[in-house]
Amino acid sequence: MPIKWQEVTVVLSIVFALVVGKCVPFVNQLPLARVTGIVCFSYAIFLSLRLLQADDAVRLGEWTELRPSLLEKSGALFMAVFSAMIVYAMLFVDRGHTASQQMLFYVTLAVIFGAGALAVLASSIFTKVRWNQHHIEHRSSFGKRTTIAWHDVAGVTTEWRGITIHTAQGAKVRFSPFQAGATQLARRAEHTARRNAAAASVDRAS
Repeated sequence: MPIKWQEVTVVLSIVFALVVGKCVPFVNQLPLARVTGIVCFSYAIFLSLRLLQADDAVRLGEWTELRPSLLEKSGALFMAVFSAMIVYAMLFVDRGHTASQQMLFYVTLAVIFGAGALAVLASSIFTKVRWNQHHIEHRSSFGKRTTIAWHDVAGVTTEWRGITIHTAQGAKVRFSPFQAGATQLARRAEHTARRNAAAASVDRAS
């Protein structure tokens, strides 16, 4: 799958902000150089796994199903482990030897990485999206089930939260663009939405 420009811009913006932060008196005592190195190394891993992402979904009988990619699994594991390592270092290694400003910085990092791991688990790994010839079915990590018939598909939108297939009545199915088969499902939904729009125009004209 090709790399999107947003994926490059976000990382470059973070690296630029960290470099500028080294010149700001209030935050120049923080280990921003280490964080910059971690961000660059993590992005190199991200690119490698992104290029290996499968474009095809898994076929299971009459159903075709999205699956979490290696990128999502590795990302969730990395963020969870890194968050745990930060907490361990604060509690048992640097306890009493770290300035309050740095301690707040480490706590913020631990919360960000921990929240990121939970977000990946909730949006991709514990979420199930599948479809057949009749409809699309989405089951959230909390067990909520949403079904959209193909003849009701009105459009497909791509935003920072993921790819969303929606109907004119407001029903939505959202899934991660990094899942294996996400591009396949999005293309089919776009084609179906155009076909449904054309059919609706013919009906109105007649």
